[in-house]
Amino acid sequence: MTTANLKDGVVNLTITPAKEENSNAAAEQKAAEARGVTAQPEVAVDDRGGWGNKVEFILATVGFAVGLGNVWRFPYLCQKSGGGNCI
Repeated sequence: MTTANLKDGVVNLTITPAKEENSNAAAEQKAAEARGVTAQPEVAVDDRGGWGNKVEFILATVGFAVGLGNVWRFPYLCQKSGGGNCI
């Protein structure tokens, strides 16, 4: 069992075996109550995502490098320069 506690902006991960989970959790809770420490909310730990394939990665990096501003400005520059005039 993996649990994560958030304290002072730091995530503390605790990994306990399934057999000792109940006894350790109860002992920790009793010790915390004796010290007068309130329980910290638990934060869910998710695995990091990944790219589905190489094409997604390439498209994302090209999109980051080109940026939306250049894509937005391209039609304006074409219109300013004469648009589609072939003559």
